[in-house]
Amino acid sequence: MMLSKSNLYIDPVKLKEYLLNMDHIDGRSKAKLLISFGFSSTDIDKLHQAILGHVNNTDVKLLQTTFGDKFIVEGDMVTPVGKSLKIRSVWIKEKQEEIIKFVTLYPI
Repeated sequence: MMLSKSNLYIDPVKLKEYLLNMDHIDGRSKAKLLISFGFSSTDIDKLHQAILGHVNNTDVKLLQTTFGDKFIVEGDMVTPVGKSLKIRSVWIKEKQEEIIKFVTLYPI
């Protein structure tokens, strides 16, 4: 199963204030890693596009939860420094919604 790019949503605030924020208590380790691979909070579009590219080239595991459908994507993400980073991204399609929202990512 693959996710269609047309109904994916990545909140830019989540990228800037969580994944690329060295001061965020839960996100700082992810920020440190992502920044070391060339991502920056001043250009969140690079991370946005890298996450979408990761999803487009990878099979998806579907888990049904009480909140809706949860999607787990594992595979390589191309980084600005030209190296691949193996990650797991998590997405959710809440019940009664059409949009699949990005939840988080972490290295695997």
